[in-house]
Amino acid sequence: MITLPELLEDSRYRDFFRTVPKTIQLPGKTPWRLIVQREQDGPWARKDYEKYADAFRRVAAELKGGRLHDGTIQSRGIAFGPPQRVVKVTKNGRPVYHRGKDNKIALDAEGKRIQRTAIVVWKPKLEATDEPHTWCTYCRRPTVFRWFNRHHSLRRSALDGLVNPADRRCTICGAREEFIRTTIGTARPPKYDPLAAAARRRARR
Repeated sequence: MITLPELLEDSRYRDFFRTVPKTIQLPGKTPWRLIVQREQDGPWARKDYEKYADAFRRVAAELKGGRLHDGTIQSRGIAFGPPQRVVKVTKNGRPVYHRGKDNKIALDAEGKRIQRTAIVVWKPKLEATDEPHTWCTYCRRPTVFRWFNRHHSLRRSALDGLVNPADRRCTICGAREEFIRTTIGTARPPKYDPLAAAARRRARR
């Protein structure tokens, strides 16, 4: 499985990981869980945090000290989508414009042609021999989903007895692949601001 240090070599993922997600902070709640593996094939350790920035500082220290083989800052309740960017659509090097029902190029309020755009979702650079990776909406990173008889994350939560060996689970957080797939469509985009979204909903009423 691709490791966190390897992921952070990619500038797009590094910017995503370094950006503090905008969430509503609730006193006494610990919505962020740092899960780390210090040695390859070694045990996983975890610690919960109230603030993402605090968990990030711990990761940075572990990386700087060479004490981290793999890990993540897990979101304990909010699903997040992968990094993405909006690009202008071109064909053969020329802009592609929106067209109306009459096939005429659509114009904006200033009379300028409206170029089509598309969302490009980031994916990790993997070797041809690597296992398939899937974005885990709670680990906020690509991981490998495997079959487990026991899982370190569920064992720590006293839920190990609920592990069904027929379910593929995230190697890091233990979430079922079937469940993760149901969250992808509603996962928050990286720059989602819940306060701004609430303000927009109030303005529409």
